[in-house]
Amino acid sequence: MPYLQDGRPVDMVFNPLGVPSRMNVGQILECSLGLAGGMLDRHYRIAPFDERYEQEASRKLVFSELYEASKQTANPWVFEP
Repeated sequence: MPYLQDGRPVDMVFNPLGVPSRMNVGQILECSLGLAGGMLDRHYRIAPFDERYEQEASRKLVFSELYEASKQTANPWVFEP
């Protein structure tokens, strides 16, 4: 069973080749935002079709939250652009 550097087990492991055929990118963004929210002790409510506010709005939100979680928890593996 894979685990993180601090000993916690990994919740999800997937093959990147299976993503385009079985998942949509939104599901990956949701999982990533959930990871950041768990580390920052935050909850998120995202409106459907949030791209109407700005191009790449979902991706920007997820990346900024992952970056903040990486800095606050001193875990560089959380966000590696």
